[in-house]
Amino acid sequence: MSFKNILVPFDFDPSSELAVEYARKIGKRVTDVQIMIFHVIKDITTPGTITSFDQPVYSYRTGEILSPSAYVKEMYYELKSKAITKLEVAKKEFDKEGISCQIIIEQGDPKQKILQYLQGIKIDLIIMGTSRRKGVSKIYALGSVARFISENVTCPVILIH
Repeated sequence: MSFKNILVPFDFDPSSELAVEYARKIGKRVTDVQIMIFHVIKDITTPGTITSFDQPVYSYRTGEILSPSAYVKEMYYELKSKAITKLEVAKKEFDKEGISCQIIIEQGDPKQKILQYLQGIKIDLIIMGTSRRKGVSKIYALGSVARFISENVTCPVILIH
């Protein structure tokens, strides 16, 4: 089996950084490979106090008063900006090796966004990090993104921890 299109969900966790490194190792050995580093900015849940108009909400960048929706937009913009900066560093490593790499950033629930993306493109392999849990804490991991994706896709999945 040839892996031409490889998806690497990336959340900046050390295990997802290892997954990117593993994808790069595969990319060195496979010709005409396309690596897609996929990051999802999770929806921001705001405390009830932010929607109350009794207290003003201040921009953390400028200090000016913002509406609650403008504040949330500012937060998303900042998260996306930081994600792009970090992902560009990873992409440069692929570029140095002559490996084709694309960055995709979405917003929402990581599980659903990954599955939605997979509906529109043919992926031959998914490489993703997963947390190292032992004992009772493994039960908590049953709802993890890595497990959900590995159980709901038809292509091979490599889990890195």
